[in-house]
Amino acid sequence: MGGYQSTLGPVVWLAYGRQAFGKHGFDAACRRFIPGDVESELAGKHYIVTGANSGLGFEASKALLSRGASVAMVCRSEERGKAALAKLAEATGKPESFLSLHIVDMEDKDSVRSFAVSWLKSGRQVQALINNAGRIPGEERELAKDGSTESAFAIMANGTFLLTGLLRPAYVKGSRVVNVSSGGMYTCGLRADNFQLQKHYTPLLAYAHSKRAQVILSEQWAERLRKDGVVVSSMHPGWALTEGVRDQLDGFKAGGKLRSPAEGADTIVWLAAGTSSGDLEAVAGKFFLDREPAATHLSMAFTKEDEAARDALWEECIRVCEFDPDAAPGGSPKAGAAAAAGASSATSSDARA
Repeated sequence: MGGYQSTLGPVVWLAYGRQAFGKHGFDAACRRFIPGDVESELAGKHYIVTGANSGLGFEASKALLSRGASVAMVCRSEERGKAALAKLAEATGKPESFLSLHIVDMEDKDSVRSFAVSWLKSGRQVQALINNAGRIPGEERELAKDGSTESAFAIMANGTFLLTGLLRPAYVKGSRVVNVSSGGMYTCGLRADNFQLQKHYTPLLAYAHSKRAQVILSEQWAERLRKDGVVVSSMHPGWALTEGVRDQLDGFKAGGKLRSPAEGADTIVWLAAGTSSGDLEAVAGKFFLDREPAATHLSMAFTKEDEAARDALWEECIRVCEFDPDAAPGGSPKAGAAAAAGASSATSSDARA
């Protein structure tokens, strides 16, 4: 199970993206947005946002806080997390009780388990989990700390898979899981070789490979959690001028003006907060751009995976994460609770504003 760079994918992606992914595309999409479509009253609801210290995660957290939600910021760096927390508190004027900071390395399975244990013990529900953490890796191929898989995949695929599953006991009917992917996944396919990118590696392939996996996992989770009344969907933010784009894709000029981080986060908030229509089935398992379902593959890009590759992806996540969501009879939430409680010497730390 692995990734490959489509020959035509980048060309098709760029042509389509010039029309839809930049500032121009967002401005055009705004004209069809329904006024007041995003739920405005979120008091008493708990949201978890990974990668909340900057960019899309920061802006999504800010928008949710402004609607009265309580936001748990999941960040890898305590220093950057505390700085972002202070900025959010100041920008929204919310008291300390609305914000919490959790230091978690999404690349580290034990760190993810430790956070899940802490959350479940607190007894708090999760109205929405926003899996936003991610990064473009370096020029040299790197492995996760435990050596189990390529590092970008460990964060964006395995980390997403594990946290989504372990928090299952905290979901309630109507809870949402929003996986933040990228339009870059249009350039990459998934198939049953080169899983660890050991045959061919570039930083952008590693990123696109992980983001492609994220979309497929969203569809697979959507089917499994549907019976619980939990809605799983994925989205991509278009070409937004986030810190990652500025620092790691220096000089990126995709054609036209880039979106602001807040514009890139708009669909995250729309999916996580809920819409005025309240039609959950309309978003379950789908991939979104600017509040509308989008294709997961572009024509002539030749990136579509087969069922064997999709199955292999799910099984690989189970193997690497050492967590099987379907292990308990009926795939009950108790499986997640038991797996979390059984975490060994995991470490994480929490800090409140």
